[in-house]
Amino acid sequence: MDKKKIDLFCHIYTRKLLDEYVKTQIPLVLRFGEFQVPQAEARFVDPDARLKVMDRYGIDIQVLTIAFQNAITTLPDKDLLRISRIANDSLADLVSAHPDRLIGVATVLDPSDAGLDELDHAIKDLGMKGCLIFSNMKGRPLDAKEFFPFYERMARYDLPIFIHPTDWSYYDWVGDYRLDRIFGWPFDTSLALGRLVFGGIMPKFPNLKVIAHHLGGMIPYFSGRILEFINQARSHPGWAGGSKFPEHVKGNEEDPLRYFRSFYGDTVIMGNASAVRCAIDFFGIDHVVYATDYPFGAENGEENVRLNTSCVEVLDLSEEEKSKIFEGNARRLLKL
Repeated sequence: MDKKKIDLFCHIYTRKLLDEYVKTQIPLVLRFGEFQVPQAEARFVDPDARLKVMDRYGIDIQVLTIAFQNAITTLPDKDLLRISRIANDSLADLVSAHPDRLIGVATVLDPSDAGLDELDHAIKDLGMKGCLIFSNMKGRPLDAKEFFPFYERMARYDLPIFIHPTDWSYYDWVGDYRLDRIFGWPFDTSLALGRLVFGGIMPKFPNLKVIAHHLGGMIPYFSGRILEFINQARSHPGWAGGSKFPEHVKGNEEDPLRYFRSFYGDTVIMGNASAVRCAIDFFGIDHVVYATDYPFGAENGEENVRLNTSCVEVLDLSEEEKSKIFEGNARRLLKL
């Protein structure tokens, strides 16, 4: 019997959101002519086309995020919450037409105090099952003090935070060969998770649930290196490379990596089964979740669906363990 599948981290856009975004880029339109938005292709915006792909690959439910990272870097601050409202309302309209197959995740482009009303609207009024933020918010780290009320609110809702990577200019040549996406995004995700741990977010809100796109970035693979630096901070008080390691990290906990293990990693690793095995070994079977990254990727996104499914199927796991990854962990996180 085919396993039930919940695709916990995939993407969609709405035509209304794209139209409104283009309106904010009017100076670019006037300078360069017609402003093209590649995400306007049918696979990004048409739910009927999406449902056909889901049926073809046996995906029962997709959990939809509007991972519009361009908005973070190109929108003026004054437009962040207006565009967030349009994203959430238009996504809710789309989901309401297919409530058994599609689930919406809120977008809050300014998760400071200013964005809390939009967060409440998306979750309380629209029924969103979590909230998306980015690995940095216009260059601000995720443990910035102005974001603490957002984490407090999400801990109270007991719904997951979805972290999607975004760009930041480390070097002027980082975009060559798409190195910013190949390596930069997992690196920025890892920085974000490190800030959540070392910056005290995870200890302060121990029930916070964080899903990190692309299998948790570099965290599982570099867990030994993380522990090395924690142990150095323990054995050499005051040594921390220019900043202090907090007490909750360098203390005498039985597992110094326990806050890192509390994150959830998805299977968007493009078919690399050994990487999924590494993540299971680090996070545990209850903290790895199935996702496809659809509709991104070759063959109109279908290659990603196949690859990110096969990397679970080929592993030497019990049927119960595979069921947790494909469906059970998502149901628990989203309270389905």
